[in-house]
Amino acid sequence: MTLINYTSSLNFGKRFKVAIHLIKLTLPIWDKYADENALIYDDTQFSVTETINRNILSYTIDTVELFIKQEKINVQNNLTNELKEIHKQFLKILSAIRYEDLNFPSQIIKIVYSVFNLLDASLGNEKTAFNEPTIYASINQAIDVLHACSILNLDEINDLLYKLEKEL
Repeated sequence: MTLINYTSSLNFGKRFKVAIHLIKLTLPIWDKYADENALIYDDTQFSVTETINRNILSYTIDTVELFIKQEKINVQNNLTNELKEIHKQFLKILSAIRYEDLNFPSQIIKIVYSVFNLLDASLGNEKTAFNEPTIYASINQAIDVLHACSILNLDEINDLLYKLEKEL
């Protein structure tokens, strides 16, 4: 089964849980990078220096996780507003990557995009700019990082996906 078919076969909640689980496995790579590199860049569009909060990825994941678990409408509304604010921060980061104000290594960029696509999916944006389902893109990017950084081989990834499908 292809990854897109696997993702499509999962119910809404499981898709998010799989994405969150996989992204969390990539966070040590981000943390190591953030520990060893300044997360500061010059925004050439607006001639300002920007600093990226090193915890933005984990905070975003935690907020999305709370959002998808929450059933109370007033709490969901507050979390939606928080997710929208986080989204604005991500758009700045992605713009800096696009305009090469930020020169992250490719795997760091994929981690950032994986979290962004998770965030985007939680806000109801179903497709990426490339017309892929956002939650699929998030899962695919996380898997790519896990494989490229030799955290998991393809057999381990397949075993993990099977396990997550059954357990979550």
